[in-house]
Amino acid sequence: MNCIECDELLKMNVLQSNAGYYVGTFCKCCGPHSRDSEYFATRKEAEQVLTDRQLDEATPVDFSVDPKDDLPW
Repeated sequence: MNCIECDELLKMNVLQSNAGYYVGTFCKCCGPHSRDSEYFATRKEAEQVLTDRQLDEATPVDFSVDPKDDLPW
């Protein structure tokens, strides 16, 4: 999937907000793009959902997002 604003390729990642960890996409240029799961208390729980989704849908997984990077919301 690509960002509708800048056309950057978006990959499913584990992201973090004030509400917790979730599976979604984040555009480096435009910011948050989607939240595709519920919120989880731990990164490990969200990573498991992402791994399960990858096995089910063959979706590329990118764990390079640092959970310490506070997103602006």
